[in-house]
Amino acid sequence: MSRDAGGIFEVECALAKELTSRGCEISVFSPSDAQSICDLACWAPVEPQIFPCFGNDSFRYSPGLRRAFINGSQDLCHLHSLWSHTSLVASHWSVISKKPLLVSPNGMLDPWALRNSKWKKMLIGWLIEKRMLSRSSCVQANTTKDVEDYQRYGFRGPIAVIPNGVYLPNKVCVPRATSRSMTSAPKRIVYLGRIHRKKGLANLVHAWGQIQQEKSSREWQLVIAGKDDGGHLPELRQLCIDYGLRCADSKDDKQSDVTFLGPTYADEKYQLLTEASLFVLPSFSEGLPMAVLEAWAHRAPVMMTAECNLNIGFEMGAAIEVRPSIQSIRKGLLSAFDRSSDELSDMGECGYELVKSNFVWSSVARQMHELYAWMIGGGNEPQFVTK
Repeated sequence: MSRDAGGIFEVECALAKELTSRGCEISVFSPSDAQSICDLACWAPVEPQIFPCFGNDSFRYSPGLRRAFINGSQDLCHLHSLWSHTSLVASHWSVISKKPLLVSPNGMLDPWALRNSKWKKMLIGWLIEKRMLSRSSCVQANTTKDVEDYQRYGFRGPIAVIPNGVYLPNKVCVPRATSRSMTSAPKRIVYLGRIHRKKGLANLVHAWGQIQQEKSSREWQLVIAGKDDGGHLPELRQLCIDYGLRCADSKDDKQSDVTFLGPTYADEKYQLLTEASLFVLPSFSEGLPMAVLEAWAHRAPVMMTAECNLNIGFEMGAAIEVRPSIQSIRKGLLSAFDRSSDELSDMGECGYELVKSNFVWSSVARQMHELYAWMIGGGNEPQFVTK
């Protein structure tokens, strides 16, 4: 329930607040983490209940959470993510209460994700997750690909296809055309998210290193912002050294080839997205990435893989498609460099209109409210539910 959860935190927090504004009584239960107390204010007016937990950072066993949740008076349980103690709690609650359980795996049943820590997930799947999913009244998919992944994993119940959402900026930012005309500032290729192997950042640095060796261009600068997840950051820094790339820890250093900003939140994050000449997400696996939606909301052109499950961005001219390989990413970057500022700006505008039409939180929350009402009270099945 904090920034430690990455994009899932933003989804949970925004959805809870939007549903509260629609008249739902939302209670949030979560095991504690390093940032829980710091991020409590983000949930207002919702007041999450956090509980001490034990064990490793992934499973987070919390007997206090189990007691409180089992004894709660909620009409429905909405579980976000898998592979932790909360799956077991939700499963037990559904049996005891005989009330509906909704599960949002958030891309965690993608084949690439299942192969990551394969044996642990096979064991937990056999002991907990498959049983929990069989007890679920419905599962939320962000995309049609999610539907295929869930059915491949063995789920045979109703699936609600509801995307994640994003808030549109409510303040006027510096026009992109103006910022690009400032020749003293390099154009920024921005990655924003967890620094994890599945994000394809090693391929990105390889591609960037090859381009710099060939062209030695100082017109563009690669900015990688995010929290190290799994010790991947030192590997990326070593790759930069191997290619002779100049690294910095501040975007104010205009002479660097690569800037590692560390975790970036709130206004600092939004400013970075506003300054991006190109946003990149070369992932091997995603659910429906909040980072891309936020980039589009800030009118940034995007380069991403099909594994980001936002093919509508390619169709609408808001994104450049690449494969999760060094050569494809290299080709995609060079393609972006060959485009004029106006062409890149037009891509960003397409992304903004795409988000405005399909991915704003008010629309997403309306669908989720409809789903909750159907699961609790019955009636006509929502049109976005498939079986």
